[in-house]
Amino acid sequence: GAGWTVTFWLVNNFENKEGNSKPIDTQSSSWETGDGREMNYSEKAFVDNKPDAEKRLMVSRQSKDGVVEGKITMPKEQEFSITGETIFPMRHQLRLMDAAEKGESRDVSLIYDGSDDAKPVRAITTIGRKIGAGESKEDNANPSAAVLKSLPSWPVSIGYYPSDDSNAETPLYQISFDMYENGVSTGLVMDYGNFALTGKLSHLEFLKPETCK
Repeated sequence: GAGWTVTFWLVNNFENKEGNSKPIDTQSSSWETGDGREMNYSEKAFVDNKPDAEKRLMVSRQSKDGVVEGKITMPKEQEFSITGETIFPMRHQLRLMDAAEKGESRDVSLIYDGSDDAKPVRAITTIGRKIGAGESKEDNANPSAAVLKSLPSWPVSIGYYPSDDSNAETPLYQISFDMYENGVSTGLVMDYGNFALTGKLSHLEFLKPETCK
């Protein structure tokens, strides 16, 4: 059936005070159905180029707002359930795009992406004022983003908080980016508190839509 496949690859090279470095390589892949009812997630981690950990899990719900039932198959078998208000990452992305189009400035969602075993996170999102097509100075200066010049965008900031602590004031981590009307994001910043990462769009290729039979 129709859905989304998302692959993520992040390599960090950490250096200690003695000058020794340790590369940490994380590779993940997820499949989420278009109706938001099922998601599969897998992840592999390498430290110093050696396999360190591997994770595989699947989650599903019987109805659109039904309880999410999950099963972890690696590294250790575990079954779990999550409240029905939980949504998966692509459903959250679509929710933010819809909110931006409607002129809304805030969204609070409970998200499950599989990265933290059986735990969802509460995402508090702030959506800034709409940026007109071709008005982003940074993206105008980036040839890789040229195809986006005809679309408006919105500055977005998301703080991720533990779902089991409604009084938590400090997020687990924060991200910010410019979200275009078609869902493409640029100017990524990932802030983990002790360190932050920035990302710049270097390549963008739109796949040709398949013809429905």
